Amino acid sequence: MKTYRDRLESVLGEGSDSLEVWDHVSQFVPGSVFTSPVLARRLDWGVDRVMEALRDLREVLHPFTVDDDVTYYQLRAPLVIAIDGPAGSGKTTIVKALQRHFPTLPVLDTGALYRCVAFQADQAGQDWADESAMAALAEGLCVAFEGASVLLEGVDVTNLLQTAHIASGASQVSALPRVRAALLELQQSFANLGCIASGRDTGTVLFPEAAVKVYLTASLESRAERRLEPGQSLEEAMEALSVRDTRDSTRKTAPLRKADDAVEIDSTEMSVEAVVAEILRLERSRSR
Repeated sequence: MKTYRDRLESVLGEGSDSLEVWDHVSQFVPGSVFTSPVLARRLDWGVDRVMEALRDLREVLHPFTVDDDVTYYQLRAPLVIAIDGPAGSGKTTIVKALQRHFPTLPVLDTGALYRCVAFQADQAGQDWADESAMAALAEGLCVAFEGASVLLEGVDVTNLLQTAHIASGASQVSALPRVRAALLELQQSFANLGCIASGRDTGTVLFPEAAVKVYLTASLESRAERRLEPGQSLEEAMEALSVRDTRDSTRKTAPLRKADDAVEIDSTEMSVEAVVAEILRLERSRSR
């Protein structure tokens, strides 16, 4: 995993008649302002071209004017957007929509990690209740996120993870303390670069300092309608979700709950665009 320092290639100082790029910053502390150049060099680009290049880093830098002639760029902690909520509340859909607004932020779908463990166990005929076996799978998990796709050992398993069977397995596996411990460091490493994270405990356990915390919910009926599978009645889907809600919210380790400082958004009657607009408003307010 690349570090936050690796991502930021330079800090700019914009003068009235020149532009300097400061390379190889030796002390990299989020929140600090660099006022002395290291290995300074001139650029022929001009301010407009440099600012265009920096547009994708807008969540990393913002202007900090110290006098009339020079604008420095202050570092701020990497942006982490943490979205928690029950199954069917629309987390995956909202994350995909947010990616268009934050194309440089990695996506962390914590639920997909547990689905991958459940999927591998299912393929091997292992019992989801076998904590030692599940922890071993979690420790050796080789997963990557590419856009909306989940790659398990280099193979796209996105669609294979979406069945109700694997979802049930993921809920059971995620309740095992040793499995959660095995995946904790991997998940928290995403904070180095910032990320859009979704799951059950992203705002309470994984990223308690996240700048934007959202608890996304919806009515049980609405969530069941979104999760209907072929041949399944609405009542059956609602019952399955109710069982999962109880399991997720009552497990001993990292239960599903709203963080104290999270903003609750009920998506029952809201469009995807409306939910995204509210999250963007929350993100903009963090820098004021």
